[in-house]
Amino acid sequence: MLRLLQWEGLFEVLAVLGVLAFLLVLFFLPETQTQKVALRSENILKVYFSLLHNKRFAIYSLIAGIVNGALMIYVANGPFLIIEKGGFSSDAFSIIFSINALGLMAASYLTTVVQKRMATNNLVKCAIFMMAIVSIILLTAMYIHASMPVILCILFFYIFPIGVLFPTTTELALMPFAETNKSGSASALFGSIQLGIAFICTVVANYISDGTTVSVGIALLFCGVLLFAIAFSKIRLAPITSSHPTT
Repeated sequence: MLRLLQWEGLFEVLAVLGVLAFLLVLFFLPETQTQKVALRSENILKVYFSLLHNKRFAIYSLIAGIVNGALMIYVANGPFLIIEKGGFSSDAFSIIFSINALGLMAASYLTTVVQKRMATNNLVKCAIFMMAIVSIILLTAMYIHASMPVILCILFFYIFPIGVLFPTTTELALMPFAETNKSGSASALFGSIQLGIAFICTVVANYISDGTTVSVGIALLFCGVLLFAIAFSKIRLAPITSSHPTT
């Protein structure tokens, strides 16, 4: 697309797509609410606070937020790592990003297969364990100045489990409200927590950046270690024979 437009044109395309999506929702998405409910800010806040008191929701929302933060750190620093430090062309950058995106999609697909044999919360712990281990390997590779192709290969395996964690944490966080009238509020708060924590992670990563790949590795390691600490202190393993997740 950059061959057809200047970089500003990308945002113009996004604006057009956003307007198109809004119009499709406005005119073609049917309303499912049968009763009109007056929205009051104090009532909404009470609902949100009650949701945060649910341990399962709070834990998995926090995990999902940090995972999203790790992904945003990767996205924000991708051009720096691949083009500036790696010396790859913009075309190669697109291919590398596409490969990682395919990894995310493949992981999401495999999640549905693995869930038939493993409890979902156990799968979350395995994915986080992989992220933590790979983050250590990644930072080590950056510290010893390994070649950029090696670093990018390791980075792929850091991004891969994120494709597992997005659907599983969403499922586990929203499960307690699946059959209640709070499901919509829970979904909205879950998304807001994700974006808020992702924003904080990217700000911190930018603050500690010193123009080296090591600083990026430190930020990704911090996310991996924090996820590991939360998951392995707050999530109980479900019995191997059980298909029902526990907190």
